Amino acid sequence: MNFGMQLKTLLEQRDMKQTELSAALHMSESTISGYITNHRQPCLETLARIAGELETTTDFLLGLTESPDPPFPLTPTERSILLQYHKIPPHLKRFFLSMLALFASDKNLF
Repeated sequence: MNFGMQLKTLLEQRDMKQTELSAALHMSESTISGYITNHRQPCLETLARIAGELETTTDFLLGLTESPDPPFPLTPTERSILLQYHKIPPHLKRFFLSMLALFASDKNLF
């Protein structure tokens, strides 16, 4: 997908009108329309502002990733858990995930 399609998709998903985005970014509606129709391309600063306003990443807007959701930062402990998880065999991953779901349900296990 190109930038204009990505932008249009996000506006629809966020139930936001072009006029609302243009007001939030302090730019004309015709500029936003030009981005959507690919007649204009934003500079890097504007691209970052659009991504921030739509709570997405510039990578998504540029079509480099499929998910509009920005990644969330991991703590060192979470990163360690993920690294260890990647090292275990598939059958143990299934067991681990079922145990994790059980712990997350917090049904007074102990």
